[in-house]
Amino acid sequence: AQPAHQYRVGPDRRAVTFDGLLPRLQHRTDEVDHLHSVLDRVYWLGPRRVGPSRVGIARGPARELQADGSGAESWALADNGLLQRVSSWYRAANGHEVHRETASPLTERLVLRSVAGGAADIPFADSGEGLQHVFSVITAMERLRTAPGLLAVEEPESHLHPRLQAALAEGAAQVAAAKPDAQLLLETHSEATLLAVLRAGLNHGIDVKVLWIEPAEGGAQRVRSVPLDERLRPTDPTLSQAFETMGVLRRDLIEARRTRAG
Repeated sequence: AQPAHQYRVGPDRRAVTFDGLLPRLQHRTDEVDHLHSVLDRVYWLGPRRVGPSRVGIARGPARELQADGSGAESWALADNGLLQRVSSWYRAANGHEVHRETASPLTERLVLRSVAGGAADIPFADSGEGLQHVFSVITAMERLRTAPGLLAVEEPESHLHPRLQAALAEGAAQVAAAKPDAQLLLETHSEATLLAVLRAGLNHGIDVKVLWIEPAEGGAQRVRSVPLDERLRPTDPTLSQAFETMGVLRRDLIEARRTRAG
């Protein structure tokens, strides 16, 4: 079968290939340059992300954001306003602020500082995995306030406690409400994240769409919209069928308790 998306290089046609969510374009043509100009406002974070480094980074301009989250640390260090917004999320979510610290005469790093005081600063590398993995998500999300575009994140809930998943959804809704021309696309397997996004969407009056991805023939994927009513309630059984595991486990636990009591 011929690839569905192609571009022309001279007399030849080449398929648009993907390493992840965004296409990998190796040849420069007018068509490719147009795609690049469109994608300049698209940021993609994959499911395996890194947090700020223990040793810090060299002072200088912000670097390009990579799919693994590298580059986000340089964004925060280069933009104090962005750093303060990221710090505000951490403060509200887990009682720590994000501070810059001189690591050497030429480098800076980011650390977590308890708002309660009395404790030593914590390098991100010594914090929980969730706090590290979510750093680039929060940083890229908050950057949309000043540089609107599309932020796409795979599994933003990686290693996050459900309470922090709710905080992430709330932060995303706040950004979307403040910047209507900013868009966030979150790919999740978490029922907690989905419910938190729907709740935050209602609370902030933002436009929320739910897309369901399912396998199709030949290894392809089919994307369809899950219909929602004005109160963001699904009007078909897709989500209740997909997330029935928790209900089944609760019923099984209740039955196991009854059996044990008997």
